[in-house]
Amino acid sequence: MDKHYDAKAVEEKWYAWWEQHGCFHAEPGDGGVPYSVVIPPPNVTGILHMGHALNQTIQDVLVRWRRMSGFNTLWLPGTDHAGIATQNVVEKALKKEGKRRQDLGREAFVERVWEWKRQYGGTIVHQQRKLGNSTDWQRERFTFDEGCSKAVAKVFCNLYDEGLVYKGNYIVNWCPRCGTALANDEVEHEPNHGHFWYIRYPVVDSEKGAAGEPYQDYVMVATTRPETLPGDTAVAVNPKDERYAHLLGKTVILPLTGREIPVIADDYVDREFGTGIVKITPAHDPNDFLVGKRHDLAEINIMNGDGTMNELAGAKYCGMDRFKCREAIVADLEAGGYLDHIEDLDNQVGHCYRCHEVVESRLSKQWFVKMKPLAEPAIEAVKSGEVRFVPDRWSKIYFNWMNNIQDWCISRQLWWGHRIPAYYLRGNEDSVFVAETAEAALEKAKNATGDAALTLADLEQDPDVLDTWFSSWLWPFSTLGWPEKTDDLDFYYPTSDLVTAQDIIFFWVARMMMAGIHFMKKPPFKNIVIHGIVRDAQGRKMSKSLGNSLDPLELIEAYSADALRFSLALITSLDCDTKVDKEKFEIGRNFGTKIWNAARFMQMHAEKVPGFSFAANAGDRLVLNSELLTADDRHLLLKCERVAAQITALLEKYRIQDGALAIYDFIWTDFCDWYLEYAKTGLYGEDEARRTQLLAIMANVFSRALRMLHPYMPFITEELWHQMGYGADGESIMTAPWPAAFADGDKQAWGLTDTVFNYVEQKRELVSAGRALRSNYNVAPAKYAHFIIHVADQASADLINADAESLKTLLRSDRLDVVTEGEKKAMPSSLVRLGTIYLPLEGLVDVAAEAARVKGELDKARGFLKGVEAKLGNAGFVAKAPAAVVEQQRAKQAELTETIAKLEKLYQAFTA
Repeated sequence: MDKHYDAKAVEEKWYAWWEQHGCFHAEPGDGGVPYSVVIPPPNVTGILHMGHALNQTIQDVLVRWRRMSGFNTLWLPGTDHAGIATQNVVEKALKKEGKRRQDLGREAFVERVWEWKRQYGGTIVHQQRKLGNSTDWQRERFTFDEGCSKAVAKVFCNLYDEGLVYKGNYIVNWCPRCGTALANDEVEHEPNHGHFWYIRYPVVDSEKGAAGEPYQDYVMVATTRPETLPGDTAVAVNPKDERYAHLLGKTVILPLTGREIPVIADDYVDREFGTGIVKITPAHDPNDFLVGKRHDLAEINIMNGDGTMNELAGAKYCGMDRFKCREAIVADLEAGGYLDHIEDLDNQVGHCYRCHEVVESRLSKQWFVKMKPLAEPAIEAVKSGEVRFVPDRWSKIYFNWMNNIQDWCISRQLWWGHRIPAYYLRGNEDSVFVAETAEAALEKAKNATGDAALTLADLEQDPDVLDTWFSSWLWPFSTLGWPEKTDDLDFYYPTSDLVTAQDIIFFWVARMMMAGIHFMKKPPFKNIVIHGIVRDAQGRKMSKSLGNSLDPLELIEAYSADALRFSLALITSLDCDTKVDKEKFEIGRNFGTKIWNAARFMQMHAEKVPGFSFAANAGDRLVLNSELLTADDRHLLLKCERVAAQITALLEKYRIQDGALAIYDFIWTDFCDWYLEYAKTGLYGEDEARRTQLLAIMANVFSRALRMLHPYMPFITEELWHQMGYGADGESIMTAPWPAAFADGDKQAWGLTDTVFNYVEQKRELVSAGRALRSNYNVAPAKYAHFIIHVADQASADLINADAESLKTLLRSDRLDVVTEGEKKAMPSSLVRLGTIYLPLEGLVDVAAEAARVKGELDKARGFLKGVEAKLGNAGFVAKAPAAVVEQQRAKQAELTETIAKLEKLYQAFTA
């Protein structure tokens, strides 16, 4: 083995090898219980980010573990065609050429997007390979491939035939920059520092107005969007608001237009909001739209799709950008005496989740899905426990959204995407024929009209495309071949686990639940595992604007893919978001180095034993001479078995972090720091039989440890699996079985008992305490010390005496006395579970010099504490200093108090 581990070379070698040998692929006929996972498809425009790295690490840990546990596993990869994002990328490229998509025409533009996809769409797929994903690339899918497109068309048509898809003129969220409608959950509300403009609407024929001056009286209306004023068709008051009862039935003059609009009463109006009177603009506000329907108000759309004002806004404002129009209208209101005053207002404003443009509420004819009938069985599936959220708290969020679900706007005014399978007789939008193909629509048209002479040329397809999520909500079954009946669909559906982030529960998870139950009659997965968001060390969301993003590919280059994966797993709890900085990835890199060095150490010693084979000792049955076994040997074998069972139980509960910690502690502490150090005496000794058995134990335990670690760190474990000779040519560690328990007969023959296990656990505590005593009392590392161990019973004494030589080596002791009787000794000591360990200082240290040294440290610590307590006793300091500074002083006070107590104990020992 090379002295240093070359992660880059190893990762490139083994990933190519895994793919060439079909290690990620399984067929339904291969046997085993199915375990299937569909990857949340990243956008085809995307590049790997830290959220992907975390999400896919969790999935790969589960998939690799299940594969090694004998399951027939499928981890299905793929990408999303990402309608808005992909179209934007290509339009930006065209802009650099001085062109617009309209210059190309629809067909040529769509082909241009396909060209872009063929050239650049594989970027994130390549990056996922760098991460080490064991996804079945032979089954890779794309939401816009032929199979998925067929499924999308069928679902739309079926829902339309069931009356669950409809087209209507409704208020939608409109992104002027993307030029398309957005669903409610595609709008991100962000804090905004805005204003309330208080505007006077003159009352027609006011009783207070003198003859010839009918507009003297007015109502005061507060608005945050004065640019929509030309679209007002009423002002409204609450019917229970007595302040304005006299206005009902009257009309007011819409400022700047001279148009009369009615005063209406509606329960929607909040008497405490603003002045208690609101302007009603049915074409530009969702609540006003509903009020308008109840009162049969006109709907005046004053805005174009690009966010500019149209002719209905008035000649002066026509063509203006909406925000420029706002400035102009406010100026005109002030000049006309209509603007009463302006107040500052902090509110929330909707932004497009893709381009972050301010979204407009706009009246538009769109396609919708009725969601309540689909939501009810999806709610019941979680309530009944058929599907569960992990952690469970996310089910409450799910229920809240599903119980208040709104119809889903599924049409988008784009060219890239699944074209809506709705066809019209040319020039007649009222004659709609919904069918999976144009030919089927033509047959419907012929039957409906009785005109057998109709041809495809007489039909025109709806120009809109479907929301990208309309293909994604079918992902768990469309990717397995639906609507065809396939072996994959029959065997792998429903899938086992869905692992995803909290931010797409509504976009994706809930919709997949509804689609799966409706079309497959079964929920699409059994467990929904929700993890947090990756944030920077300060807890901020990573973003380009903050400059705090970490690039997983750069981290892989610097630390290795294994280091990235293991570090993320070790610091990630499903119960909270994950805070990361670059230094945390040193954990994984250092762990890999530790394992590599341990393997080299074992190989070095194995070379000294003729004919020794690691592979021959790697099975789940091990041939050992029980007479040569020590307590530490037995402890390691039992600990290894128990850790495997522990990790199994943890992964079954999706406690990925705890599983990583368990294997980390076992390899680093139990195997490397303890057992390899303990074994050096035997390895360097003259007893060949003992040396051989030590290597056999190491070989067996290390093979098990590599298998337990493999789901977290696949590359280094595969490399060591072969370097140590465990895997024959063509045999991957990922197909090796998950470590099983030793046979009961072997455990009995080897004496693997709880008594021995507990003794070694307590022995390690004893050794740690003895080493701490040496350090605390400044005993030179090279000096041999005398220790006395006072135990409670003879059984404990017998165990220690039988293990005395090992203890003396570990404690660097030339004399070890074990006693069960006698008075407490007046010397440095430490109480542990096995008893009390004493360290006589005679001959070890210069007691007087040490007493003086400790006294100096004690005086210094007391001086520091006095200063800190003086600060904290100053009421002015505590009241005026920042809370963090005060807390820092209190922490220092506690630390100094603890230090002083320890130093006082040391000083007493030296002066007793």
